[in-house]
Amino acid sequence: MTQLFARHFLIYFYIIKFSFYLTFVYPYCILPLFLNNNTFQRIPIMEIKITDFVKNYLLTGNASDFSCSQLERGSYAGKGSYNHAVETTEYFSIVNEETRPTLEEFFDSFGSWDIDEIKSWSDEELNGVCLQCIAEDYKEWEFQKSEAEEGEDVCSGRYTDSSDSVDGEYYYYFGD
Repeated sequence: MTQLFARHFLIYFYIIKFSFYLTFVYPYCILPLFLNNNTFQRIPIMEIKITDFVKNYLLTGNASDFSCSQLERGSYAGKGSYNHAVETTEYFSIVNEETRPTLEEFFDSFGSWDIDEIKSWSDEELNGVCLQCIAEDYKEWEFQKSEAEEGEDVCSGRYTDSSDSVDGEYYYYFGD
């Protein structure tokens, strides 16, 4: 009888402990991942094929035309690279009705702009910022690749090189 009581006691104890964990502990561990300014926010996720952009612009050594520092290009670096990225929208555009909401959420998660400012951007302006992000991650990937030892894998966050993808295409992941 004592063993049966002890077994039931342990079972009930673990059920109560698990229920307590789910009710009081787990929400405080997982909620911060989904909260932004105390409101639930969907984490934006989108992968876009960027093969044309990479082959026509980045592989030709022009990544700094889209994203560069003042050390590389002087005091006009930011504005100049942004203007170039906006002008390239005519040839390579990411922004459309389907992608715009996810891109707006993605850039809102940076904290540099508020959502109203981002929503006021034209498609060309939003596309320019997208191209700057892609170019910056591409440059980071190139740097990591040059510093990597032979046989070492290189990963640059959101940029996927054609050698890493199944279909041999280049991709960029907009998400956290």
